[in-house]
Amino acid sequence: MQTRRLRPLPFCVRTAWSSSSATTPTLQASAPAAAGRVVLFVELVHYAALLWLPGKNPTQHPDCEALERLAPPEQNAKQILAGLIERVDRSGVDHDQRFSFAEICHRSPRRYDVHLGAGTSESEFSTLFNSLVRPVLTLCCESHDATDAAARPSLRIIRDGLVTSLPGASAQPFHADGRGHGMYNAFLPLVPIRTQGTEFWVGSHHDEAAAEKLKQEETGQYVGDAAILDDAEVAPLLSSPYLSRAEGIILFDYRVIHRGRAHGAHEAGVRPVFYRVYALNGVAEDVHNWPETRLPA
Repeated sequence: MQTRRLRPLPFCVRTAWSSSSATTPTLQASAPAAAGRVVLFVELVHYAALLWLPGKNPTQHPDCEALERLAPPEQNAKQILAGLIERVDRSGVDHDQRFSFAEICHRSPRRYDVHLGAGTSESEFSTLFNSLVRPVLTLCCESHDATDAAARPSLRIIRDGLVTSLPGASAQPFHADGRGHGMYNAFLPLVPIRTQGTEFWVGSHHDEAAAEKLKQEETGQYVGDAAILDDAEVAPLLSSPYLSRAEGIILFDYRVIHRGRAHGAHEAGVRPVFYRVYALNGVAEDVHNWPETRLPA
């Protein structure tokens, strides 16, 4: 059996989009992007990369404008969450306390994760989203020795979802969504994220000791945010991209350690983020993060 290796790329990579094919990126070494221009944050084995589209001017790249135009409006996200929280309340469960259903999970105080289905939509938005993400993942996951289609990586969509934090939401503990190779998250903010966005520990998916740093040696309990933020080796590796609404896609390996930061009570409005989970064919479904128990009708 052929071993799939990931293409070694520079630490920081820029996407140069070909005028003849807007969905086929060419990777070039580059300096880090300025805040507000990052659209793809990729965390893959052996390297970490920042990728972005070259601006919102449609003459430079029409997909930049289309992604914002086609993305679900903030109001839709709010209505979906409100409807599910109402069902949680009717079931007798306190929606401010930890709970997990197949349709919605409480991830941390005032932060909710909604399951939107298997990602089978053929809408313009869904098609454009895939056209931007799939080429990047395929390129990053290609085997050096893959010379025919059968040897190239094949991706499938696991699910779509919506993570929403409400004013007053506390910061999540640092965590990884899974520890197995072959699954990837693609985030798209539906409102501007200028402060307190998702924070990533760059390269943690490739550091076998990273997960252990999250636990107290004696008890196995979470060490607390301060221990991570004050760690002289970890602090320089923490990164939090800033984006306008639907300005770009944050793409990262499931194993990357990250957290949603606090959403201050003084910050107006909710903060919904659409996401799509991709997996290499042959990788098992994600049953760790979602239970089978369904909400009562």
